[in-house]
Amino acid sequence: MTPEPETRIVAAINKFIRRSESNFKYEEKWKIKARVQLEHGGISNYMFEKCWKKSSGPDRKTKFLINLDHLKDDLRNLDDLSRYLEATMGLFSGPSIHFHVRALEECESNFLEPSHLEMIYAVLPAWGMHRMGEIGKDGKNLTKVCDYEKFKEQVVTQEIDDPKNKGQKIEIGKALARYKDKPIAEITDEDIQVIVDLMFAIKVNALESDSQLVSSSKTLHHILPDLVPPIDRAYSLTFMHRTIDAQSDDDCDKIAREKAVASEFITEMVAFIRSGYGSRMKNECTSKFNTSLPKIFDNLIVAFVNCHPQTKNES
Repeated sequence: MTPEPETRIVAAINKFIRRSESNFKYEEKWKIKARVQLEHGGISNYMFEKCWKKSSGPDRKTKFLINLDHLKDDLRNLDDLSRYLEATMGLFSGPSIHFHVRALEECESNFLEPSHLEMIYAVLPAWGMHRMGEIGKDGKNLTKVCDYEKFKEQVVTQEIDDPKNKGQKIEIGKALARYKDKPIAEITDEDIQVIVDLMFAIKVNALESDSQLVSSSKTLHHILPDLVPPIDRAYSLTFMHRTIDAQSDDDCDKIAREKAVASEFITEMVAFIRSGYGSRMKNECTSKFNTSLPKIFDNLIVAFVNCHPQTKNES
């Protein structure tokens, strides 16, 4: 007799816990989640969390959630968030802001039209995704964005499995358009899973071996700015206490791990916004870099990491 799905998932979680270090740390939960989702065909966040509670995993907070609590503590006694966000002023300027704003303007008026695509293509180098030269000081290949025609195909015309209609294909641009006007208040666990899958269907790196998480999240932020935050190594992953290896012998495992990180980050961002901070964040959507709730969430994390330098040493 075949075990019920929940029973099988709980068993899989316990199996990976046993395989990990004898002194199991809750901080490894995200890696276990990636492996279980890979093994069981991409189970939802809701199903994983439900099964996690029934597993032998210890009930302690990750450093990511602890940092979110510390961030809330920082904000609790402030009359407005602008004072906290001042810590990000001066870090980003010139093309970083100009092309970001222009890409969002085109997103609003010319969604995935050539003018919108060109602004996204311009903002990626401005946000550090295209470095001149071939090899960096550390001997590794420098990050590069693919050629424009491939970029356009990746974002608009490539055919993917239709998340809404099993067994059918759809152009990725049309799948993205379904979420263009969806409020973050209505986003479900299933929506987050679909959005993360769409994020990783977009491959804009020149080298296929490069990590997708950073480049794809920055691209998707300029397509669905009200739902998807940009995720980077210097701030987002530092805040989460996560590392993403640029090279891996197992690409499937690497993608599963990066998807788990993206899913966790977006899920906690949505929870943060819904916890009462959303209305305060909306009041800050006035400046050139506080352009949406996900971007303000990103800016708050940047401010936190800069205000708490020990975070960088702990990651």
